Amino acid sequence: MADQSANPIQDGVAGTQQPNIKVEEAKDMFDKYINAVSANITTNEVTLQLGVTKAGSGGQNPVTVSIVGNLYMTHQTAYSMIGLLQNALKTYQDKVSQMQNQQQAGQAIPNEGKQA
Repeated sequence: MADQSANPIQDGVAGTQQPNIKVEEAKDMFDKYINAVSANITTNEVTLQLGVTKAGSGGQNPVTVSIVGNLYMTHQTAYSMIGLLQNALKTYQDKVSQMQNQQQAGQAIPNEGKQA
């Protein structure tokens, strides 16, 4: 599952009360890596098409993208998703910057998720 520190269900805004939410993974849920995405927005919904580029495509040949799934959501959910992604990427960017600064200063960089 994704980095729990960027989970809007757990992260609250100061002064607001979080709703009681239980998150369960569906029995038919699966993980899939994607490296291509396109968006289509209508008056009713936002659609994200998720895909994977096929190895060896490109160059003189057209790039082949296999669509692995579609996500359909309301506009409000799309705005929430944008906020979630921005916060997660900012956290990642801050961690990378901190590690680069430590490396330049000659400090040891801790191994995340590994025990000493």
